Amino acid sequence: MKVCIFFVFFFYLIVPTGVVSAHPTNLDSIIVVLKSKQGNDFYNSAFTYLEDIIYNNPRFGAPILELIQDRINEENKQEYEFEVKYLEARLFHRLRKYKEASKSYLEAEFIAEKSGNHLNLVKVLIEYAYLQMMLGEYESASNKLFRARELALGLNKSEEEAKVYNGLGILNYFFNNDSLSLSFTYRARRIVQNTDNLEILCRTYEHEGLVFLRQDKLDKASEAFEIALDYRKKLGNLTHIGNLYDNFAIIARRKKDYYKALEYCELSISYKTLIHDEGGIASVKAIIGSIYLELGDYKQATAYMINSIETRLELGEIRGASIVAKRISETYEKVGDYQNALKYHKILKQLNDSLQVEKSIQNLDELTYKFELSEAEAQIKMTQAQNTVITVVAIALLGLLIFAGYIVYSLQRSKKKISLLNSELSEKNNVVELKSAELIQTNSELEKVNRDKDLLFGVIAHDLRNPLISLIGLSEILIEDADEMEKIEIVDYAKKLNISALRLHYLIENLLSWSLINLDKIEVQKENFNLRSEAEKVTGLLEGPANSKDIKLSNNIDEDIEVYADRNIISLVIRNLTSNAIKFTPQGGEVKIETIPDGDSIQIKVIDSGIGIPESKFEEIFSNTIISTAGTGKERGSGLGLMVCKKLINKQGGEISVESEIGKGSTFTIKLNKKSS
Repeated sequence: MKVCIFFVFFFYLIVPTGVVSAHPTNLDSIIVVLKSKQGNDFYNSAFTYLEDIIYNNPRFGAPILELIQDRINEENKQEYEFEVKYLEARLFHRLRKYKEASKSYLEAEFIAEKSGNHLNLVKVLIEYAYLQMMLGEYESASNKLFRARELALGLNKSEEEAKVYNGLGILNYFFNNDSLSLSFTYRARRIVQNTDNLEILCRTYEHEGLVFLRQDKLDKASEAFEIALDYRKKLGNLTHIGNLYDNFAIIARRKKDYYKALEYCELSISYKTLIHDEGGIASVKAIIGSIYLELGDYKQATAYMINSIETRLELGEIRGASIVAKRISETYEKVGDYQNALKYHKILKQLNDSLQVEKSIQNLDELTYKFELSEAEAQIKMTQAQNTVITVVAIALLGLLIFAGYIVYSLQRSKKKISLLNSELSEKNNVVELKSAELIQTNSELEKVNRDKDLLFGVIAHDLRNPLISLIGLSEILIEDADEMEKIEIVDYAKKLNISALRLHYLIENLLSWSLINLDKIEVQKENFNLRSEAEKVTGLLEGPANSKDIKLSNNIDEDIEVYADRNIISLVIRNLTSNAIKFTPQGGEVKIETIPDGDSIQIKVIDSGIGIPESKFEEIFSNTIISTAGTGKERGSGLGLMVCKKLINKQGGEISVESEIGKGSTFTIKLNKKSS
């Protein structure tokens, strides 16, 4: 079910805004009309027609785009360079040619950046972010949207700002953060509520409907989609009308009104047939196949799904085809046709392999193109500077000749003095050689320190950003929307702010500890203290992150256990180990802190039911190598925690070790002296 929503949702993302109704199917007539126009009249008309064709019938877009590019080359109209590249990117995007679209968006971004046109830069950053969300490149999409937001605020362009907020709403939809997703979407709606921009307004209702659909609030979803459908009919957007009927079909299917769902699918196909949207029709047929599957009609189900996958393979839609292949394989397995189940499982594997290769090629193309652009720009600057360099060199040579003459004259007069100086220099060279050996050793040590520093601050710069962005986003929502929120919503946002602030605090504290350790500035101040009370402080601080993943966090240390150690250091170590345990424990798991007597020592154990650690990684996790790994809830970490823990425990004269089994959890053990007599 989520798969269907995913693809219908993304169809919204690839459609550009601000179009007119131009009947693009009569391509020959359009080209004849355009060829008769001259000057700005030609470009204004051509861009309008191309916008409409991209929107309603993209397969006719290439001839119009070619006509525009030919006219620009003939008339040397470089001022339209960005617009052409931007429309080309959106055409590829709409045709699902994602590799070509990425390259064109990158070129358009470069042109806008180079010209200093921030409005154009905002436009391309938003559309490029939509494409990257479709391809699963969420971090890059997030960076583009936040940059677009900053530029839009500087331009004071409310509609561009609304587009950014709607994009941030969509991004948070993929992060499963529905409350933040809707907050951004509603902010976008408020901005355009009293304008004539029905396109942005419509998108907010479509997005709202998708969130409610995921939450299984079917009536609310249907209400939002009905409003969106009314706007789409006013705009004449055949593509979106068909997609909305897909969503109505999904709602009817969820309500088990299967025949109503099939009616909606037929309506969707009728609209998509008008605009020759073969990929869209294939998507609907996958939905129909799922409906027949629930009706128990496996023959019809597989027939529709096979038709869907064949069309998608012809169109090169590998991602969509892989999802349908998985569903077909599962269907055949369900009816006991293992031969066909195996056949489509093999197809699924081939498609997934192709996706990985395609992704690698796309990343390589983007890096190569960025290099080529920077190289070309450098070459231009070099050419512009050549004349200046020649002049400077000539002046410098003349100066050198005069200076050389002066030196020769001075040397003749100072021959005896130079001989004396040489003798003194010979003696000093011996001293210099000794110092050089010392400097080489010092430089080697400095290079290692610099490498560690660069690696560390690379990790820190990345991991500081995430909680800061979260703090900024959540606090902005509270500032702007608190008056309209229920108390329970405000409390929920406050909890999220607290979790982000704690993560930031722990990261900074680990960084400071790491710095003090490396500077040998840690002073251990041992004392007798109650271990259970310190552990209670830790569980209290980490209750929020644990609750957010429904993890049971318990302190099982006896009330009378005391240890002889540095209270602050032990608290920091237990907190790091417990925070790590929460990070790598899946939803609904358990983390506990307990102790075991061991002669004159005490063992403190932090035990989790998480994903476990391979034995080959045991030494690596306590080493000086900084390794940052995402948790089960995609939590980020600096990779400093365990390194800091080991060094701090060693400073105490204690020991730290780990036992773990993949899939069954981990146990970190600290061994310390008992209470001092």
